[in-house]
Amino acid sequence: MSEKNLSADWLMDDEVEEIEESVFGSGFKSDRIEGYGVVDAKITMAYKVKSGSSKAEAIKISFINKDEQTHTETIWVRGRDGKPYSVKNGKKVQSFGVNKIKSLLKVTGLFADSKNVMASLYDDVETSDVTETNYGKEETNEQEVFSSLLGLKVKLCVSSKKVNATTSAEQDDSDEQAYVNQCIKNTKKFVIANPKKKSLKKFVDSKQAKEYPNVYKWFTETSIQHFCSLDGKFAGEMDKKDGTMLQDFIDANGEGFISDGRTLICDDMSDRELAKLGINKYGKRVEPSDDDDGFDSEEEVVEETDSENESEDW
Repeated sequence: MSEKNLSADWLMDDEVEEIEESVFGSGFKSDRIEGYGVVDAKITMAYKVKSGSSKAEAIKISFINKDEQTHTETIWVRGRDGKPYSVKNGKKVQSFGVNKIKSLLKVTGLFADSKNVMASLYDDVETSDVTETNYGKEETNEQEVFSSLLGLKVKLCVSSKKVNATTSAEQDDSDEQAYVNQCIKNTKKFVIANPKKKSLKKFVDSKQAKEYPNVYKWFTETSIQHFCSLDGKFAGEMDKKDGTMLQDFIDANGEGFISDGRTLICDDMSDRELAKLGINKYGKRVEPSDDDDGFDSEEEVVEETDSENESEDW
């Protein structure tokens, strides 16, 4: 093809939609709500989730924002014994999940005149078919839907972190099995070195003994830290003229920031450590090292605690 013909292939500016420049790459946009900050959203679905092996129960709520990004959160409101509270020192302490749902109800003004908002919420349940997409496949199931929550608008104070994926140790490929075995050894050492890091327990629990943190596969996990009214007030500020806690939340971190909550991070590993896991600095698989002694990780010990302490009975 001649140079003249090639030149004719360029599109005129008024023929195309310009793609905005992005720090994540040209035109990148997640279809999920991610990052640190405040998002205006609407509830599109809310229904009960029950545990098959116990009386534990949760409320699964789906949200969508004006950019059609979505987020789904499962909030547990009943423990294994079916009670929405625990007993500590002879006193009933309401579960963290119930506190969260009550905050949602308060900032949206739902059941504002009720003396027991959770009871009012559970009295307004309808059985309905719910269609969801799981791993690219649509599934329709009958659910107990909280119809009074549907369509409510609320501000979500969200935070996101990168989390290691997990996978089974059972692999057909011998190199893959060597990689898995090395990961398991390194994980056990990491757990021993960080005894107060509760998030690591799932990697050594007997029921999940075949799982390990996969350093070259991770996903972004977003969670709702607080619900806030559309006019910017937290649940504890609804009776006040102005709210201040929303701005405190925004100021606590950089807007859009995604923290790194992974237990093993490629960027922080030496060449020797990467070689033992059989990956390169980009997290891609390479021939694993024959040396299987593992390596000791030196991450700061952080003790994790819950921030909620409201103890009103359901």
